[in-house]
Amino acid sequence: MLRRLQGDAEGARALSEAALAALTSQLGPDHDYTLTVAHNLASDLALLGDSHAARELGAQTLQRMRTVLGVSHPVTLGCAANLALDLRADGKPEAAEQLAAEATAGMVEILGADHPDISAARLGQRINFDFDPPPI
Repeated sequence: MLRRLQGDAEGARALSEAALAALTSQLGPDHDYTLTVAHNLASDLALLGDSHAARELGAQTLQRMRTVLGVSHPVTLGCAANLALDLRADGKPEAAEQLAAEATAGMVEILGADHPDISAARLGQRINFDFDPPPI
């Protein structure tokens, strides 16, 4: 995520892909760390202009997040908001509008109307999530 935010989208994608493979192998596809990296990889792909791959990965990740974290978890809602951007970029404006409205309403309910993620979603900006693994 930091690589992407610093302007190195290719480097971010490469690191995200390697991290996703390692986490999937070690923790499985449905662990919250794995899901967070998949969410960030979708953002890397979107920044690189591959809206179709971003949409596909985002949709798979959102489905898993809803099952693992729940539909009202802030990370799940952020993933939905990002997927709405990818749906729009990939030529699915109606689905994008519906998902964006659902995600924003859920974030307002859970986080409050003044939360920065809600402002980002309303401005059409991506929402980023990271995690700090416990020390070994």
